[in-house]
Amino acid sequence: MIPRTITKKIDINKLLLNTIDMTLGAGELILSFYKTSYKRYFKKDGSVVTEADFASNRYIKERIKRFSKFPILTEEGRDNKKRLKSKYVWIVDPLDGTREFIKRTGNFGVSIALCKNRKPILGVIYFPTKKELVYAVEGMGAFSLLKNGEREAVHVSRELKGSVKKIVFAPVFSKFEDFFLKVGGVEILRKSGFVSKARLLSNGSVDIFIHPIHKKYPI
Repeated sequence: MIPRTITKKIDINKLLLNTIDMTLGAGELILSFYKTSYKRYFKKDGSVVTEADFASNRYIKERIKRFSKFPILTEEGRDNKKRLKSKYVWIVDPLDGTREFIKRTGNFGVSIALCKNRKPILGVIYFPTKKELVYAVEGMGAFSLLKNGEREAVHVSRELKGSVKKIVFAPVFSKFEDFFLKVGGVEILRKSGFVSKARLLSNGSVDIFIHPIHKKYPI
């Protein structure tokens, strides 16, 4: 069960429960498009976006407005600069991994976070094809929500010595694969999409995820 934690001015537990519920809803909505014909569009930067992205985006924004007045920054919407003056801001990627969605690899998800003074205090990611959900709250830790409604703590590998470390890279680091293989004691997994790598890290399938901190994202 998710414990109740109340902070000043906001009930983080209530926000978490609402966020989990709408993340699950958005994921199921995305699946309704998954194996059908849907429209695709191209943004100014050349990246692709689909009807599923927009449908999920509308759904999430409508749901947030039912229980929160905090501004929303979403990848598939116009940026309202008023958010810069707000203490709390929602940050949304309504379909994290659009290219993988189009390829039908199953490696995509819905990502929603709440930030306070530009730092995340709550985050939920749902992987609809895997039926896996991970959430984290500042001061409470990170957890996987199990199908029976219970939760399981997400943690880094407990094996510090003498074991083979499984690594996933962001594409920019793939040139270092030979180096790690020469060092030994590692197994390199090749997966596409940021959210799919995050999933592997959260469920213990990999020990290390190497990603550039300077990379810019739409949100």
